[in-house]
Amino acid sequence: MHGTTVRGERSPFAKLTVSDVIAIRSAGGTQQAVADRFGVSRTTVGYIKRGTAWAHVPQ
Repeated sequence: MHGTTVRGERSPFAKLTVSDVIAIRSAGGTQQAVADRFGVSRTTVGYIKRGTAWAHVPQ
């Protein structure tokens, strides 16, 4: 890589911020309820909780 990869909230398509990701990781309730709260899909919430998505954000 040449340092040109944009990830996280620097991406122009990002719907979440780092603080949102931290809140999602600690949120209780169903994944669908969390997804509705943050305006993302249930799948995205699952990826964030497992560390597949937004892995560059410290736990």
